[in-house]
This record gives sequence, structure tokens and C-alpha cells, in this order.
Amino acid sequence: HAYARLKWCLHGAVHWNEGPNLDKPAKDATGELDYGAIDAWWAEGDSQYLEGSWGSVLVEHATQEIEYLGD
Repeated sequence: HAYARLKWCLHGAVHWNEGPNLDKPAKDATGELDYGAIDAWWAEGDSQYLEGSWGSVLVEHATQEIEYLGD
């Protein structure tokens, strides 16, 4: 599949759990580090919650910034 490359940043107070794969990312076919997918993402007020096979994170007072990096 062809995908556009984006840099999607959440800014705010970040609280990580001790995820199982944060220190052991896989490498994709191009050799880039791959931390896995986001399985769940929801908002409560101005906080964002994200979960995946890498663990979970809470971003309080979250703002988002997206940058297009090309195809």
C-alpha cells in the first residue's frame, strides 16, 4: 500500500506507562524503527489517551500539530 508520510505531534504534559515494546521497536522493510500501531485513541476534555501494543500514554492539555512529509 502507498501511504503519505506525516509527522503528527501531540503537545502537552505526557505520562507514559512502562510499555512492553518502547525499548524494543521492530524494523520495517526500509529499516526504519516501527513501534507498532495505535489501537485506541480517545479524548476526555483537553486530554488525549492512546493505547497500543507498545503501551499507553496520556497527554494532558493536548494540542495537535500535523506536518506533511511527502509520499
